[in-house]
Amino acid sequence: LALAVLLAGAMPVALPIPLGPPGAAMTLAIDGLSGFFLLLVLLSGCAACAAALDDDGAGAAPFLPLLLGAMALTLLAADGFALVIGLELTALATFALLLAANEAAAARFELGMAVVAAACLVAALALLGDGAWGFAGMRAHATEGWRGVVVLALVLIGAGSRAGLAPVYAGVPGPAAALLSGVATKVALYVLIRV
Repeated sequence: LALAVLLAGAMPVALPIPLGPPGAAMTLAIDGLSGFFLLLVLLSGCAACAAALDDDGAGAAPFLPLLLGAMALTLLAADGFALVIGLELTALATFALLLAANEAAAARFELGMAVVAAACLVAALALLGDGAWGFAGMRAHATEGWRGVVVLALVLIGAGSRAGLAPVYAGVPGPAAALLSGVATKVALYVLIRV
């Protein structure tokens, strides 16, 4: 689907899901930007999963599909609610990968960074959307002056903390570490571009 959207230049496809905040449905959508990043994530994820199958001591392998699914949810998010849920599921999968690699201190640090990221992104989305959850509604509101500066700072802190700026993935086994350090930065870059 991602490749079809990229090559054919197809119109964005949206799927409303009856979950989410009161009065709003969570919406997933694929367009050219999300399709490109989704293609990168899934190709890298397939390679990491294949390498994890060959790895002898891969206790982290069962968590790789959860991580890939959470990253895909983040990339398919068409509203702020789905975006934050996807990022937090990514953080939980990363936490599980770190625990499977016996890196408890790094796992706790990852949870702390996830809380900071969520707090910053929720605040930024609230200021940006002014009551609207969808990205289309957020783009309709002009953010100027102090409000624009605060939104930019919050998004930079929130997405930057998810970009793996601190090297917590050093103790994770090979394929999982490659996926986390290589793809997590791309997902954070997507969040910066999308928001």
